[in-house]
Amino acid sequence: MPFFGRSWTIFKIFGFPIKINPTWFLLFFLIVFSLSSRNGLFYLWLEGEEVRPATMWLMGIVGALGLFICLLIHELSHSMVARHTGMPVSGITLFIFGGVSEMEEEPPTAGSEFFMAVVGPLSSLALAAVFVGAWAFFSFVVDGAPALVALVRYLAIVNFLLAAFNSLPAFPLDGGRVLRSFLWGATGNLRSATRMASTVGSGFGMLMIIGGVLSLFYGGGISGIWLMFLGFFLRQAAISSMRQVTMRETLGGERVERFMTAQPVCVEEHLPVDRFVNEYVLPYHFTIFPVVDEDGRLKGVIRSLSPGKIDRRLWPDTPVKEIMQTETTELEISPATPATEALPKLSRESGHRLIAMENGRPVGIISLRDLLEFIELKSDLE
Repeated sequence: MPFFGRSWTIFKIFGFPIKINPTWFLLFFLIVFSLSSRNGLFYLWLEGEEVRPATMWLMGIVGALGLFICLLIHELSHSMVARHTGMPVSGITLFIFGGVSEMEEEPPTAGSEFFMAVVGPLSSLALAAVFVGAWAFFSFVVDGAPALVALVRYLAIVNFLLAAFNSLPAFPLDGGRVLRSFLWGATGNLRSATRMASTVGSGFGMLMIIGGVLSLFYGGGISGIWLMFLGFFLRQAAISSMRQVTMRETLGGERVERFMTAQPVCVEEHLPVDRFVNEYVLPYHFTIFPVVDEDGRLKGVIRSLSPGKIDRRLWPDTPVKEIMQTETTELEISPATPATEALPKLSRESGHRLIAMENGRPVGIISLRDLLEFIELKSDLE
């Protein structure tokens, strides 16, 4: 799934990091405004009731938070099933178009894909049923406050809509993943099934874009613009998912050692920063360099832009070890690691380079560009 900017981890649930993308704040504001403004949904439902403006805005905030809790439960259901089937999940991200579980690998079988996908809409339907029950209870059994009735009514409707939208056969939505599981089971070919499902998803995205344009012409306003953006995102997500499957299939069976550059250029930890710049950064143009001790053991890494953190006049008297990055766990990888595991790790690393390690010593450097060039070449040959 494509994202916009870097996401922040705010807490963990069942071991899954829960992240918020900066675009989430825009969506949160839009939902609150659409619920609590003078022309908002709650004003329409509570017309004639004596509800203060401050209470109306508080309802909007609670309604928006309730929606995101429901989205989180929806994605948690995906992640729990994925974990049960052996698929690693790096986290759940909330962003402008809702939420997404970040699967690091494709499902192992068509059956596991089906169960992982279908549990999402089912969880939303279950939540909708709970809120419908609460709506009926506060409306007919006890005389609930109109604001409370409006809140549970909104959450019931929005969960039904969430289940319905995600059930569309538009990959990578849940319904599209169900479609891919059937195609995968019928053809026995994940790449072929993904291509067909992605084509359907891309088509749905284009229809939504066209619908948004027509809505603008007929006075749809913000709803038309939103539909266009949603269609564009769905189309891009379908294309991106197809590319990811192609890359993983192309790299199947390959290991890091095939792509790494052996005998990496290493920097001694006592080297002055000015010599590091003149003898390493300028001649080699690498983004990161392993820093080693006298025995060749890794002590840290230094990035090509790290010298800019200190006054240039201090470079001759400052050893590299004083400005190097000592925590290197996320940058280390074994030469025997499957290339499919290295790909997402390289994508997350800002410099798109990892250090291949053996017995505490750097034995190679692998870059994202090396993998992508191999994928492009092999795809062209096929």
